[in-house]
Amino acid sequence: MQCKNCGASNSPNSRFCIRCGKGLVELSSDYEYCPNCNSPLLHPDKPCPYCSNAQNYAEQIFCAGCKISLNKGVFSSNIKRLNEFERVLLKLNNSNVFCEKCIQEQKNKASDKLKTLKNRFETYINNIPVLSVENPLNLTIVKYYGIVSSQSIVKIETIREFSNDKNIWNGLTNDFEYKLSLGERSCLLSLKKETLRHDANAVIKCDINYAELGNSNHMFLVGMMGTAVVIEEFEILTEHEQSVYNYINDNKFDLEKIYRK
Repeated sequence: MQCKNCGASNSPNSRFCIRCGKGLVELSSDYEYCPNCNSPLLHPDKPCPYCSNAQNYAEQIFCAGCKISLNKGVFSSNIKRLNEFERVLLKLNNSNVFCEKCIQEQKNKASDKLKTLKNRFETYINNIPVLSVENPLNLTIVKYYGIVSSQSIVKIETIREFSNDKNIWNGLTNDFEYKLSLGERSCLLSLKKETLRHDANAVIKCDINYAELGNSNHMFLVGMMGTAVVIEEFEILTEHEQSVYNYINDNKFDLEKIYRK
């Protein structure tokens, strides 16, 4: 909502302009108005909260939460802003400023929102289907996003593991299979995360390959590649959820560290 007085942008539910404090909604004619700034006076027996103390009301800044006037002084300033990530979480812009009390409430809201989205992302990623076929039956592909790939490196001390493990089956030890499966799971998780970064919700034509790296360290490379697509029958993130996820990945944030704060 744009203020007719100063032109500042405000959130749709705001009653007063965050820059000049001017009322954004039409009030009843029963209200008294300040003769100086023509703002509605909810308490006519008290000084006008928008232009009192000889301050120019157009230069005042008001809390986006409780609408109180904020001080802009170097030492007495009580203007508080959310950081960029918190604004992304709460869908607020840089013009939203808060007092000491309201800033803490907004930070708590951002923290709760992050916890909810963290669980949402984990569940969503786990449910992304990775298919080896090109045209899944009874499913409708509505958009192709191109190739996605992931790699994982596994270190296996083959000689020691073969000598320590007597339960050899088909030429592989239990430890070998376990470590290789860890590499596969890590590779699959990375592939799903890369798929989500492309705004897709499934992978088709997925292929998995293995390669040995070097002769002495027994390093194995696990690689997966497929085509990221959007399938109509599967769930997809909302625009806001996708923007938060992309922001986290673009800025290389560790979601676990952010979550623990």
